[in-house]
Amino acid sequence: MTEKNKPSQFILFGCWNNLNEGKGNLKAVMEMLNDYITTNPVDFISIAGDNYYFEKKKNKNKSDNKNKNKNESDNDNKIIDNFASRFDKVSTTNTKSIKELKSVDIDKLNEGFKLLPKTIPINMIFGNHDLEKVKQTEANNNRDCIVTTETEAAVKYNTPNIELNTFHSKVLENNTLLLMIDTSIYSKKPEEYIDCYNEFEKSNNNAQVAQVAQLNKISDAINNCNLVQISNLIICGHHPIIAVKHKNEMDTQIHDLIDFENVLLNIRNLINTYNNNNNPETKYYYLTADVHLYQHGIVTITPDKPKLNAKSITTHNNPKLDTKSITTLDNSPMEIDQYIVGTGGTNLDENPIGYNGEYNNLNLSVKYEIKESIKNYGFLDCIIKNQNHDIEFNFIQLKEKIIGDEKSIGGKRNKSRKSRKSRKLSIRVKNNGKKSKKTKKMQRYM
Repeated sequence: MTEKNKPSQFILFGCWNNLNEGKGNLKAVMEMLNDYITTNPVDFISIAGDNYYFEKKKNKNKSDNKNKNKNESDNDNKIIDNFASRFDKVSTTNTKSIKELKSVDIDKLNEGFKLLPKTIPINMIFGNHDLEKVKQTEANNNRDCIVTTETEAAVKYNTPNIELNTFHSKVLENNTLLLMIDTSIYSKKPEEYIDCYNEFEKSNNNAQVAQVAQLNKISDAINNCNLVQISNLIICGHHPIIAVKHKNEMDTQIHDLIDFENVLLNIRNLINTYNNNNNPETKYYYLTADVHLYQHGIVTITPDKPKLNAKSITTHNNPKLDTKSITTLDNSPMEIDQYIVGTGGTNLDENPIGYNGEYNNLNLSVKYEIKESIKNYGFLDCIIKNQNHDIEFNFIQLKEKIIGDEKSIGGKRNKSRKSRKSRKLSIRVKNNGKKSKKTKKMQRYM
């Protein structure tokens, strides 16, 4: 493939397929997307998971036996907490008292997929809802992977232009590499998703082994990309590294992944080794969803320890990872341009207005600066420039959409590379064995 034939423009979004009554605005987003690509041709679409939202309803048996189920739940939780390792494969059947049933409407699932563009390649990964085992009836306590299997069937029979997988890699224009990875295996409770992950992968691994397998796929994709050097690395995963939204009358920090920062530092070491240290200015981008807002910010990960060795950084959770290809270790801060685009059609979250909360990590500190946060539906147009290896990201949103008591900015591209009048928020999280410190900086513009 010659350089001029490599993809140079794509669209990304997630958190989309929700046709339940009163939930979201999927049809309007899909109509806008199909119209947009007719006048703005793109090479492919990336969908960052949560490809179906089931309808929730209360479990009558739960309300009838509230006290009994509470005691059972407490006992079950104690048993789960005493597991020797969180990575052991744990069946989700009968481990918790189920408060609500989750109804999977296969017709609605398929209807949502039929709204997607049919003439353009689509790369799709799973979100946490896609890998969640669900209980559909009150008759028994069994849960199954119906969302995973029916999503796979919807892709196979209705939308042959979609490639659904747990990992994708693409070489793009201007020495750019795109990796789409699964992040549910790094979640705080991977046992909730590993059964359905295994069902799709046709494997029988625990989360630890699944993490090792994925990291080796990442290493292979980097080492076999056949680029002179990697100037831009774009990683797409369902869960943000960190995000902030407003919930229950307060701002809530979202940090659902365990040790994912070390995975990103490890990937940077692989990139530095591949580049043979000839391109220290590699730019890192992380495109994600899960939080139902458009939110652009800068994440800076700084290792606290003066030295990191290949064993500790690559095998902290991954004892079987092959580290021979890593010869360059970088202890400097890693800056990542993060774009959250959980705006594909499901109901939206509330914009943050300040900040409260923090998280700690034993061997690194994290700083998060929100550049822009918008509560509206839409998708991200990603354009790789021909000069300076730059990438332009434009949030394409619905026009003049009234959302709750807010009126969105209507019908315009929001170009992240240009200065905008926006709210800024700085978050500093650091663990030094004492109480974590945080700083806030708010700027409001008239």
